Amino acid sequence: MSARRALVLLAVVVVALVVVLSSRGHEQPQATGGEPSEALPAPFSPAPASSRPAPASGSTEPSPGHVPDQLEHDSHEHAHENLDEPVASSAPAPAVWDATVAAAATQAATAALEAFARPGSEVDAAAWWTRLEPLLSTAAAPIYASVDPRLVPYMQVQHVDPALRAESDLLAAVTATTDAGAYDVLLSREDGASHWRVERLRPLDAP
Repeated sequence: MSARRALVLLAVVVVALVVVLSSRGHEQPQATGGEPSEALPAPFSPAPASSRPAPASGSTEPSPGHVPDQLEHDSHEHAHENLDEPVASSAPAPAVWDATVAAAATQAATAALEAFARPGSEVDAAAWWTRLEPLLSTAAAPIYASVDPRLVPYMQVQHVDPALRAESDLLAAVTATTDAGAYDVLLSREDGASHWRVERLRPLDAP
């Protein structure tokens, strides 16, 4: 009986120890009275839009979609400047016939006669046409483009008479003498500010 009682007492003691240890494990540690616990910082959260401070009454910060007064004023001034600029006129310049105009027509006819002359063997057809084409009107250029420069009768221009008015101030007639006979040149211009261009260049006795 004494041995059994000792075992029972031992079992009671073991159970009591287990209960005590278990209760101590569940207890939360408490801060000591001498050391204050540190508080964790609160997480940052942005202030809502409604709580942001409104701009001061004298603030110059522009609101969305607002056009500054200076920019609007400059735009209006620029628009007025554009309206004040003169518009280029497409009207033809008035044409007159005088000594200056006649001299310009004579010079243009002389240049065309010399460019049209039969070239020497050292000048090919391409070079001959490059010199002649700018002196012809847009209507005459396709016609004279088919001419063989080796078949032009004359090689030298001997004399060019002064240009004469032909029917209007936009037409001029010139007669020239070459080593192969006399030639007739008809020139035209689009208006009073345009250059003279050759419309026709042919022997004087041609039909």
